[in-house]
Amino acid sequence: MSNLAITLKSQAFKLAEGGQSKKALSLIESYKPQSVVESRILGHSQAEILMFTGKINEALGLLLQIQKDFGSHVAILTDIAMCFYLLSDFKNWKFAFEDLKAAYEINKDFLCSERRSMVELNIAKFLEEDGEVAAASKLYNQLMIQMDERKDVPRFFRVMAQAMRVMSTFRLSGMLANTYRRMISVGSADINLHADVDVQHALLLSELTLAGAKNATNRLIEILNNEHISEVDKQLIFYDFLEELLLQNHRIDKRLFKFMKFAQLNLYEKEIHRIALSGENKTDFRNLIALSRTLPVTCYIRALGLNLAVSKDTSDTNELRNLLKVILDSLTPESQQLWLSRYHSILIINEDISINFNQASKILFFGTKSIDIARRSGFLEIMEALSISKQVTTESLIQKIWLVDFDSIYYRSLRMTIHRLNEVLFELVGTPKMIEINKHTVTLKGRASIKI
Repeated sequence: MSNLAITLKSQAFKLAEGGQSKKALSLIESYKPQSVVESRILGHSQAEILMFTGKINEALGLLLQIQKDFGSHVAILTDIAMCFYLLSDFKNWKFAFEDLKAAYEINKDFLCSERRSMVELNIAKFLEEDGEVAAASKLYNQLMIQMDERKDVPRFFRVMAQAMRVMSTFRLSGMLANTYRRMISVGSADINLHADVDVQHALLLSELTLAGAKNATNRLIEILNNEHISEVDKQLIFYDFLEELLLQNHRIDKRLFKFMKFAQLNLYEKEIHRIALSGENKTDFRNLIALSRTLPVTCYIRALGLNLAVSKDTSDTNELRNLLKVILDSLTPESQQLWLSRYHSILIINEDISINFNQASKILFFGTKSIDIARRSGFLEIMEALSISKQVTTESLIQKIWLVDFDSIYYRSLRMTIHRLNEVLFELVGTPKMIEINKHTVTLKGRASIKI
């Protein structure tokens, strides 16, 4: 690509950022490309400016034409996926995301560092929307380190904001507090407006998780009254905050009700709006079915979790737990654990749980469900011990299973065995982490019991 074309592209983006998008597009159109590569890159630049100014349909049409004319470059595929996402066309977004992941794996080593980082940032965001929050969190943290090393301040804080939002959503309090201290000092003069919106969003959710609703609500009202933030961004931030308020059982400040006037809500936002505005605690399963067909996996999981948090109907809560378990089973174990940590308190059943353990057949029964643990001798010993007493010493279990005295190696082995047994019990009962272990005791928690 010639120096002239590079300079022209840079000038066009500065014009667009200054609100002169028409002039920016005209500048690019006035240049005659000297090669196929220049044609692709300058065409892509036009599409990026259209996206920047909110003309998503026009941008998508141009990107699809560029793909047809010049092939599937990773950067083009990234923005095609983003356009489908912004247009709420999640069926085509999913296909585009799969194409992007495949192309990225093949071509990532050939991308310049800046382009690769921006592609990875979008992939992390898409992974998050697809439920795979553990992979997204890992990628955000890797990018944060890279941006810090490169002294790329605007992108560093943009990536840090994404990472911090995940920490807040999944209650990673230790990591969150450290990141929050660094983020709180950021001024909007240090970063561009897009990054500033991400930063304010992250600070809002972090303050709600770390400190409570009062200060976070004041920050939200400042965001909603900021004329420089788009209505799309305000709507996203507002309903994210409302969901967290309801999930954490905070009261909604009366000052927020006047902001519930956004014109077009997606099904997920409508569900939050219905619960927040009406105080309804009866689950609308028809709406949940429609939501599962039209929105990304993460929206469906969050809608299930929110309904479970507010529901007062026992039959509804049981069905919601089952639905949540089914969808979480489709994710990686690492992502499952993060979602379970988010919904841990509402997944715990506050009723008596009686698990029947048939020692002869080595099968666990709960209601109409059963699981065979015959091949897991450690499971058998733990279940037998906890059927006699809900709390036993860690040392006695190690002696029972391995016929040795307590030491750190066998303690780690017992912890792993109990972790795997908890996964089996979650599949059977729907309650996470039923058995707790420390160096002194192993405990069957809550109102659960094992009957032989």
